[in-house]
Amino acid sequence: MYFTSKYFNDTIIFKARDIVLSELGIIQYKRGLSTALSKQNVKNILLDCKRVKINNSDGLGTLLLAKRYSQGKGGKCTIVFPQPKIVSCMKKAGIYKLFEIIDNENDYHKKIQELKQNTTEEPSSNGIPKKESVK
Repeated sequence: MYFTSKYFNDTIIFKARDIVLSELGIIQYKRGLSTALSKQNVKNILLDCKRVKINNSDGLGTLLLAKRYSQGKGGKCTIVFPQPKIVSCMKKAGIYKLFEIIDNENDYHKKIQELKQNTTEEPSSNGIPKKESVK
């Protein structure tokens, strides 16, 4: 399992790869997300859950952590490509409608294009904006 982050102004796309949100996975996910959020002033969060699995509703706290963080900054939290089990757990817990959900490639690519168009600096993958080259 590993984490990657891409920043567009006040928005982060946070991807976790090959993680199960169980006891240890929850701790690792929260730590990875917290680290990524601390690198730049982030308001909006896109959680890419394409390769994230969940065993039960215990893992939903990680999603709610991101939701509370973004709400506190006046932003939104979007879940991208959630696995069916994640959607099922979210619906059972009554939190599905708290999040914007992107579950198809076209909508995701539109969102990325929108972020790129509204970005004043070149996107960064480490939280530090890339400097423009001087000519």
